[in-house]
Amino acid sequence: MDGAETQELQMILGGFIEQERLPEAFRETAIEHYLPLAARVHGRRQRLGRSMLVGVNGAQGSGKSTMAALLGRLLEEHGYRVAILSIDDFYLDQTKRGELASEVHPLFRTRGVPGTHDISLLGEVIDELLSGARPLIPRFDKSTDNPVPEDQWQRPETPVDIVIFEGWCVGAAPMDKLGDPINELEEREDPEGVWRAEIQLQLSGSYQELFRKIDFLMMLRVPSFERVFQWRSLQERKLREKLEAEGRMDSATALMGEEQLKRFIDHYERLTRWMLEEMPSRADQVLLLSDERKLTTVPVPRKLLVVTDLDATLLDESYSYEAAKPALAKLQGQGAPVVFNSSKTLEEMKPLASEMGQRMPIVAENGGLLAIPNGDDYEVRILGLSRDDILKQAHALRDEHGFKFQGFADWNPATVMEHTGLSEESAKLSGKRLTTEPILWDDSEERFDVFCGMLAESGIRALRGGHFIHLMGDADKADGLLAVLRWFAETEPETDWMTVALGDSANDEQMLHAAELAFVLPGRRGGWIKGSCLQTRRVGKSGPQGWNEAILSLR
Repeated sequence: MDGAETQELQMILGGFIEQERLPEAFRETAIEHYLPLAARVHGRRQRLGRSMLVGVNGAQGSGKSTMAALLGRLLEEHGYRVAILSIDDFYLDQTKRGELASEVHPLFRTRGVPGTHDISLLGEVIDELLSGARPLIPRFDKSTDNPVPEDQWQRPETPVDIVIFEGWCVGAAPMDKLGDPINELEEREDPEGVWRAEIQLQLSGSYQELFRKIDFLMMLRVPSFERVFQWRSLQERKLREKLEAEGRMDSATALMGEEQLKRFIDHYERLTRWMLEEMPSRADQVLLLSDERKLTTVPVPRKLLVVTDLDATLLDESYSYEAAKPALAKLQGQGAPVVFNSSKTLEEMKPLASEMGQRMPIVAENGGLLAIPNGDDYEVRILGLSRDDILKQAHALRDEHGFKFQGFADWNPATVMEHTGLSEESAKLSGKRLTTEPILWDDSEERFDVFCGMLAESGIRALRGGHFIHLMGDADKADGLLAVLRWFAETEPETDWMTVALGDSANDEQMLHAAELAFVLPGRRGGWIKGSCLQTRRVGKSGPQGWNEAILSLR
């Protein structure tokens, strides 16, 4: 990433680093690892088309809370409403854990393992959040080892799009075997395995019901269990320092010394070791932590889905894509689809698709329609308003208020050729529009704003492109990209798709925002449009040369 579009991101990271008191070196870690992770979550949310649950798993001291917080911040900046839940905030209070200790096993007095959470309440809160409700979210005070009073629980300000759910055992699968004791705690206090068996019973039941709701599971994998004690000790020291600074040491009844902490960590050892062994093979994303706490993202096999604008992007001024052929060959070799998403009509793009050997969906007229290959032709799905409805309203306003504009419906093929540089045959095809009307405005900007306001009352938008203003319904190029993504997801449900979008003008912005990775090419007049704040890369060259450069830069 480079260029002015990263300035906003750098400000976000700077504020986060200051707020969390992190070292400046964290900035590079965030860009290299957390930013692509946020883009993957964004891509999964786009594919699902509904509220989603993201699970973040990591042993004590691994940094999962920091990951969840930054992930939420990045997704919020991208326009999502996010709620962050910690499984730690749903621990049972001391009284209820005491009852478990008396009725089942004394080790359940200590919080942490499955069985010591209010899993019913946790499930209710998650279900309500995913359904669009705004439930109260509990908080647990580890310094007192009890939940905070209910009148201090917080309610999200708005319904949410993404719930980030973090915790040391989030997403854990039932253990394959319980076996002999593995540490002093189990050998001395659970020699018969009663406690271990109950943990397994709890984990196999209500916890699995909850974990099956996770749409995207990521794991921060520590190098070994031996590191957990060291890193958890650091957490305890930070908590002590925080309470001392706040003058709350009198209330800190649950702070632990080294021996206490060793016994506490022993409660977690069996399940932690099992997760380190089992979870990486099924998590959607694994990030490895070294002994020095350096991150490495484990590569995930993914398939590119390239969605591209045409004019001044894949095509040059002579409507040639010659300079992009090396990149097109690379994509073809990878089996990666290339989907046109243009203001052009379907009839204009069919010959180009045929020439390039493309039998892929086509998004035409700025997202107004999706065309799916069907035999020798295409099945058309209207995503926006029909052109007839748009023309009826726009021309009525022109007649009534004297707005000065002309569009394709007013012109013969010769005039279209004059304004577009198209050949006669292409000019005729460009007039076969189904959902949009390109116009040239010849009135004041003030009058244009009035015209747009009147159109909006009928659900019509006026979107500026590289040359024309496009009158269209609510659907745009982003809707086209999402329709394509969901079609491919249905066609190849086992494939993990990564959307890559390329564009150069204002009517590409929403498409770029919707993709996981956006390439912004310089506009025809040399300016730059704004891309996605997650993963946006500027390309130095325009047209097919820039397109080629962008695609060949992908690993």
